[in-house]
Amino acid sequence: MPELVSVLINTHERAEAVVRCLSSVLEQDYPHQFMEVLVLDDASMDGTSAVLEAQGRQFIGSAFRGFRSFRNSVSRNIIYGRHFLRGQASADSGLLVFIDDDALLAKDVISGLVSFFEETQSAGIAAPAVYYLSEPMKKAHGASFMHPWTGRYSEVFPEVSLECDWVNSTCLAARRETILAQDDSVVGFFTSHEEADLCLHAKKDGWKVFYLPGLRVLHDIKPGCAPKRERLYYLYRNKFLIIRRNFSGLRRLTALSVGLILGLPRYLAESLMFNRGLNLPELRIVVRAVLDGLRGRSGRLEDIQGF
Repeated sequence: MPELVSVLINTHERAEAVVRCLSSVLEQDYPHQFMEVLVLDDASMDGTSAVLEAQGRQFIGSAFRGFRSFRNSVSRNIIYGRHFLRGQASADSGLLVFIDDDALLAKDVISGLVSFFEETQSAGIAAPAVYYLSEPMKKAHGASFMHPWTGRYSEVFPEVSLECDWVNSTCLAARRETILAQDDSVVGFFTSHEEADLCLHAKKDGWKVFYLPGLRVLHDIKPGCAPKRERLYYLYRNKFLIIRRNFSGLRRLTALSVGLILGLPRYLAESLMFNRGLNLPELRIVVRAVLDGLRGRSGRLEDIQGF
């Protein structure tokens, strides 16, 4: 009997994008009766709820095992959404597939992921190659690695399947037991780097992580675009949280020191270049991100007391 797959999508203020994403799920060549789709509307105000209701009727009409949508009364951000949805997946679902609301899947992505996990019993997590929607031949996300002593990230784009340290969450599939092993504290990341933590935890538990370039997903982001400025705090802070959660002893001390000595000046320089001069509020945020990361502070910036 085919594996039951749960497709999990968190969406916020992207009604048009989530319709496009769900349409690509509807077109999957994996047997629909073995797929359920769960969507969390993160307090959108753009008509997303009505869109999801209409989409639900299409999924039921297409013989999907199930379609359920949920709604937050206030925005809780994407990591909370993924954590919530994984808890709503059917107990007999063996494979959980997280998809960003602005992603589009080729028709064979789900079936390809299921086949890979059936053939590779050591795999705990796997992800397709991700390309830019605006430039479909240009790769956006590949196989990522984390240096065991410095914690520095690197990324490669191989032409064949490759075991790696972590993969991007634009479209990420994981065995149910791998997902459930990640503790609830990851919600404190708020946004950014949660997938790296998930993959590193899975590897510590004996699972392998794979990048699958034979499967294709399009992501609606602009090539070479700078990170959203409101996310800088989490992008920088959470790198340190990753180290604190996944490194120990001398490796942790070394990586945190490298992040402080080399990372902080680079982050400050990036701010100066982006703003073409001093932006004191942003510089203060950058410094706070590093200090909070060193101290292991998690949660939403606005809720963290003190500097």
